[in-house]
Amino acid sequence: MDDFSFARDILFPVLGIFATSLLAMLAWLGNRLQSKVDSIPIELERINATLHKIEIDLRHELANHDARLSVVETKVQMLRKEQ
Repeated sequence: MDDFSFARDILFPVLGIFATSLLAMLAWLGNRLQSKVDSIPIELERINATLHKIEIDLRHELANHDARLSVVETKVQMLRKEQ
């Protein structure tokens, strides 16, 4: 048995299996990565909708605070005029 027959009989098949396994793993990883990248726009739309709802709530709250502040300012002005 010479060195080349060892390489041909054992080493080449082992390297082939290793290379095939590596390619399969890279393909699987690429597929998972692609699916994650494809889901980014959906997640961004969901985040955008949530932020939009928060903005509407904050604007509503600000309007309520502004209305209450106007009432307080009016009462303060009335009290100052009475003095």
